[in-house]
Amino acid sequence: MSDRKRLVVALVAAVIPWSATTAVAAGATPEVPIQFFSPLLARRPANIVLATITPPALAGTGTFKRPGSIKWKTWTPTSATGVGAEFLDPCRPSCAEDDYAKFPVTIRFSDPGRLAGHLVFRRLSLAFTGRRPPKGTPTRLTVGVRDDKFEYQP
Repeated sequence: MSDRKRLVVALVAAVIPWSATTAVAAGATPEVPIQFFSPLLARRPANIVLATITPPALAGTGTFKRPGSIKWKTWTPTSATGVGAEFLDPCRPSCAEDDYAKFPVTIRFSDPGRLAGHLVFRRLSLAFTGRRPPKGTPTRLTVGVRDDKFEYQP
């Protein structure tokens, strides 16, 4: 191989992250954690629990007791997009009331890569499509690993 061809290959390898090329080349579709701080992973999950106590949860657009499923529009090796709702407990007068507020969202997963030996989407973004939650509610989360379990991190 000529020096010029080696330079081009090196430049291309530096620009395209290895994990993204692996996901696309293998045709594999990444998974996502479906429950906060759990080893459970899935493709096209019906719902996703983002926290441990008074959980914000992503689900369909029904009620909290019968939320339905997230409607996935796309799920490819590079990204996934769906629509549903984020359910948040305002904890008024207390968190024990289970008085969840529903906020319609578009859900987008991106940034595929290897994490703890699994091919996963590492970024979750929410776009509120109607009523908005209180200020300070995260709209971008990353997937991390703690004690060999997956979790969403602000």
